[in-house]
Amino acid sequence: MAPSPSVAPTPASRTNPAANLPVPELPAAAQDDSEAGLEAFTRYWLELLAYSYEANDLVPLMQHSDPTCTFCQDAATAMAQVYQVGWVSSGAITLTSFTTEFIADQNGVYTAEITTTQGEIFYFSGEGWLGSSESKPDTPHTITARHTGDEWQMIDYTTPVPAALGSSSPGTSPGTAPAEGNQ
Repeated sequence: MAPSPSVAPTPASRTNPAANLPVPELPAAAQDDSEAGLEAFTRYWLELLAYSYEANDLVPLMQHSDPTCTFCQDAATAMAQVYQVGWVSSGAITLTSFTTEFIADQNGVYTAEITTTQGEIFYFSGEGWLGSSESKPDTPHTITARHTGDEWQMIDYTTPVPAALGSSSPGTSPGTAPAEGNQ
């Protein structure tokens, strides 16, 4: 029996959702129980987040996230809303800074302050363009993660609330489906 031909990945476009996108591969460095390992894991997890939105596939992200991750649950809800009316294109997320004291709390959880830049996200449906979200340069976040033997697991990914508005709270999901017809 001849091997089946491989199917080329197709990024999302104005006319079609993404298909056959490769899942980002976990780099070996992202498994190390070290500060460098946590940073490599954070970069990888952000790649998974962007992949999840464009591929409509949360499974890899959730495999590397704690079941109690508030942001992850919010992202799943937002993604379900988006894919009820269409699909997403773009929105790559880049880690631009990473700072941690690399000291675990009593539960083995590490905290890092990070800054990300997220590209503009475009929303489409079978009828065309639905809208977009603005790019988000230099956005501060706090991540919490735990090393569980041979891998890291994201506990949460939050966006600090400015001091004038109150204390830190769970982050907002990276985009929600725009109301149909918003242009």
